[in-house]
Amino acid sequence: MTLPVLSPLETRVLGVLIEKERTVPDTYPLSLNALTAGCNQKNNRDPLMAASEAEVQAAVDRLRPLSLVIESSGSRVMRYSQNVQRVLKVPSEAVALLATLWLRGPQTAAELRSASERLHRFADVSSVEGYL
Repeated sequence: MTLPVLSPLETRVLGVLIEKERTVPDTYPLSLNALTAGCNQKNNRDPLMAASEAEVQAAVDRLRPLSLVIESSGSRVMRYSQNVQRVLKVPSEAVALLATLWLRGPQTAAELRSASERLHRFADVSSVEGYL
């Protein structure tokens, strides 16, 4: 399967889902409200966004048929999780780097190592380069 080029909001949605899965697992999968808040977060984001819930829902709706986002129920609201590693068939280290790039924009390997610390701890810059 060939994936289409994703929009900035679609990559932000995926980045937020990956980040929150690893950093706040107690609240994961995310509700639409929490996902929107993560997309619009002001720290550790570049560029800053001001997406509405409707825009985030539309992005989720475009990602679901690609199996990149999975919708689940069982509570009062729908919740969303990501499936990037399985769909792209890449190691979890690469997913951490993709999420960091999707959330923070272009960076050097050294910047990526530092910025992705909460998602995966890389031993050194050369290991980051290896996964890139």
